[in-house]
Amino acid sequence: MQTPSRRWRISLATWLGLILLLAAFGLVGLALRSHAGDGSANAQSAPSKATFRAVAVAHVDVEGGITSLYPLKPGRVVQVWAVEGKEVEGGAKLFRMEDTVEKVQVEEARIDLDAAKEKVEHAKRLVVQHEKTVAAYRAAVEVPKKDVEAARAIRAKANRYQKSEVLGGSKEDVAAAEASLEKAEAAVKAAEAKLASVEAVDPQSAVRLANLELEAKKMQKEKADFALEQCIVKAPLKGTVLRSQVQVGEVLGPSPRQPALLFCPSGPRIVRAEVEQEFANRVSLGQIARIQDDATGNGDWRGKVTHVSDWYTHRRSVQLEAMQFYDVRTLECLIKLDPDAKGALRIGQRVRVTLEGKE
Repeated sequence: MQTPSRRWRISLATWLGLILLLAAFGLVGLALRSHAGDGSANAQSAPSKATFRAVAVAHVDVEGGITSLYPLKPGRVVQVWAVEGKEVEGGAKLFRMEDTVEKVQVEEARIDLDAAKEKVEHAKRLVVQHEKTVAAYRAAVEVPKKDVEAARAIRAKANRYQKSEVLGGSKEDVAAAEASLEKAEAAVKAAEAKLASVEAVDPQSAVRLANLELEAKKMQKEKADFALEQCIVKAPLKGTVLRSQVQVGEVLGPSPRQPALLFCPSGPRIVRAEVEQEFANRVSLGQIARIQDDATGNGDWRGKVTHVSDWYTHRRSVQLEAMQFYDVRTLECLIKLDPDAKGALRIGQRVRVTLEGKE
């Protein structure tokens, strides 16, 4: 059994604990009321619009982005000129594919084109020949016409002789003269029919057909030249080969898993920032941007927002980045660096962008 003195000590400790707990609640309530009063006073004295900072993870890029190069047709790589990190002019040769078939096709197209040109010249010569043929047939018509005139004269003479008792013409002479006249007239009709058939031929149609064939052969030659030209992959414009992923002897198929070359066009570097939809309403044109390396925090580049996208979409980058969510909508904005920005920003460098503005 507990003694009375021990029971009294336990009761005293309990009451002291309750008193301390009530005192603590009272102090917390006073502190809350005090902060509430301070907050109302600060709200009255603070400006209506407060400054803020929006932070976004971004990467360094160029206008238009990196270009992936790959040949139009599958085949074997026979020569590589591309050197990683070397700047080249637009149109510079980067690598060449096997082109034996394309060269044969170019030669075939050249021969067909020469034959088509010869057909055009032959058609033009046929026009001249046709004109001469028509002239000859027209002259040939005149010969039976003269025979008709002579036969008519003979028939008239035979008729006079038959009617004259002195000359003593006979019916047989008249009949022979009639037959000669009919023969001459038939010869005229035959000559005129031949002339009509010759004149009905349009020699210019052959020229037109030959010219059409010539145009078709020219197109075939252009197609063959284009196919041969595409066997050499060239730089689309001035820039730098970032990565070469082809070697001599490698066979490139029709369904590539990766580009043959990664090409960066020359031009000013930009920063491509992707702002999550939650903070997108804080982005506007002309905002000042501070840029730092995301991995080390070093660097202090400045720029301005020059473009804000008009649509929300997923992140442009397909690489999995640490500390980034890929199931959110983002708004892309482009930042142009100040001309006096010191230090080099490399393509693909991941940076942290701090945008400053007003709510």
